Amino acid sequence: MTYQRVDGAVNPFKIISVEIVSGERDCAWVSWNDPHNVNVWSNLTSEPSCIGTGLFESHDQIIKAPADHPLKVRLAGDHLGDVVHKDIEKL
Repeated sequence: MTYQRVDGAVNPFKIISVEIVSGERDCAWVSWNDPHNVNVWSNLTSEPSCIGTGLFESHDQIIKAPADHPLKVRLAGDHLGDVVHKDIEKL
């Protein structure tokens, strides 16, 4: 994932691109802890990468949160029905 801080605001980041590759029996996607989403996490990838394929998306999407909300990005994976998560970046 490539990103940059947006100048002039409290807690926004511009997501430039997301690239992800899954394992042969897995699906994987990237999410961020969205304070405006009732489910807490919003996907940064439009679809998961599955069965050993790769996915590259160019976003130019701005994500933002209140000043006291630490933004995180996580990798989520589904391995044969078992969903696991790993924080990969604190913005």
